[in-house]
Amino acid sequence: MVNGLKLFNNIPRFMKASGDHLPVSHNPKIENPWFNEYPKNHPLTCVSSPIEALLLLLLLLLIINIIIIIIIIIITVVMEDSIEMILQEFSPTHPHPVVSACTGVLLSGLYGLWSLFVMPGFRKVPWKLKVPYLPSSKAQTMNAMKLLEGRTGRLADLGSGDGRLVFAASAAGFQCTGFEINSILVTYSRNKAYWSGLSPSQAVFVNKDFWKTDLSSFQNVTAFLAPQVMEVLEEKLLQELPDDAHVIACRFPFPNWPPQASEGSGLDETFAYKVRTVREHLRKQSRARV
Repeated sequence: MVNGLKLFNNIPRFMKASGDHLPVSHNPKIENPWFNEYPKNHPLTCVSSPIEALLLLLLLLLIINIIIIIIIIIITVVMEDSIEMILQEFSPTHPHPVVSACTGVLLSGLYGLWSLFVMPGFRKVPWKLKVPYLPSSKAQTMNAMKLLEGRTGRLADLGSGDGRLVFAASAAGFQCTGFEINSILVTYSRNKAYWSGLSPSQAVFVNKDFWKTDLSSFQNVTAFLAPQVMEVLEEKLLQELPDDAHVIACRFPFPNWPPQASEGSGLDETFAYKVRTVREHLRKQSRARV
C-alpha cells in the first residue's frame, strides 16, 4: 500500500518532466489547444483575420446560391408545359388551389433568396414594382391564347419568365418579345428558342426592364405580374400603346379598366382589354365628375 502511494506521488513529477502528458491547460508548450495540433497549412488554421473569414462566408453564400439556381431551373423544367398541348387541348383541368399556392410560395421564397445575392439588376427596380417569378399555369396560358384569337402583329410579354407564353404566342403567328430582368431565365428561354428552331423574327428574349422601355410599337401586350403593380402599369400602357392595341392580364385584372372579355375562373382567370375602349371609358368618367 505504501509503495503504491509513493508511485502515485511520483507520477506528477514524471509528467512535469516530460511535459508531453500534462493536461492541455497546464502544458506551457501548447498555446492554442484547438489549432496547435494541426499543421500551419491546415484549413482550420487559414482563418487568421476578419477579412479572410468574410471571404469564406461569401464563398459559402455563393455555393448556396448556385444550389438555389439549380433547384429553380429543375423546378422550371419539371413544370414546363408542352406548347403543342397548350394550343391543341381546350379542356383545361384546374389544379387544386392549395397546390398552386404552395408552389407559388416555394418558388417565391427560392427566388427571393436568390435575388439578394446574384440579381444586382433586380435590386435596381423600385420595391413597389418588384414581382417574384411564378410561371403561368397551362390553363392560364390557354386562356390567354383564346383571348388573342384573331389578333396579329407584335406582342410584348411583360415579365416573360421561362417564356412559355411567348412560345405559345409565336406558334400562333405573333412576333413576340419577352421582357425579363432575370438573366438566368432569359438564358434558359433563349436556349429553348434556339433548340426549338425559332427565328428571332418569331420570338426574342431581352434582359431588359420593361418599365424603362417604350412599348408604343406593340399591338398586343400580355402581363402576369402582381396586384400592387397593375395600377402603375395602367398609366404606362395608356401613355404608350396605340388605340388598336389589346392587353391581356393573367390572374390579376387592372383595377380601373373595364375588361372587354375574360376566360377561366379563379387563379386561372385571364382578362382582355381594348385600349381604345378603356380610353373612352376613362373620358366618360372624367366628364361625369365635371
